Amino acid sequence: MAADVLFAAYERRHPDETKVIPLRLRLAQLREDPVRLIDAIDDQLALTPPRPDLRLARARACFTSGRLDDGIESIEKIRIPPEHPQRWQVALWHSKLLVRARRFAEAREVIATLSTDLATTVIADLQLTEIMLLEGETEA
Repeated sequence: MAADVLFAAYERRHPDETKVIPLRLRLAQLREDPVRLIDAIDDQLALTPPRPDLRLARARACFTSGRLDDGIESIEKIRIPPEHPQRWQVALWHSKLLVRARRFAEAREVIATLSTDLATTVIADLQLTEIMLLEGETEA
């Protein structure tokens, strides 16, 4: 990819440039390469650790790449208040990681925190249905 070549040249010429890490992050997003994205997010988090948005993006990339325990650990480090408008996204992805890791009881506990309004109740119900299907409690 031409962007890789250009970025590598830029990075060699400007190794201490503060824009290098965000550019690496963006390039990994554009390439849809979860492993490179995780590495780029880790570099960015080393500079700015309390970034819930980056931790969530990292957890999602871990989900995509199958690094479930790593993703669960990442998402459990997110600290946002319960009334935060994006709290449902964190809970949903936390649950998705736990479901994929076949940790159903923990996933149910996380989903239970979503049932607060109509929109999140629907999301919670869908996630609980998936858990029940995977556990064999109901038929499709």
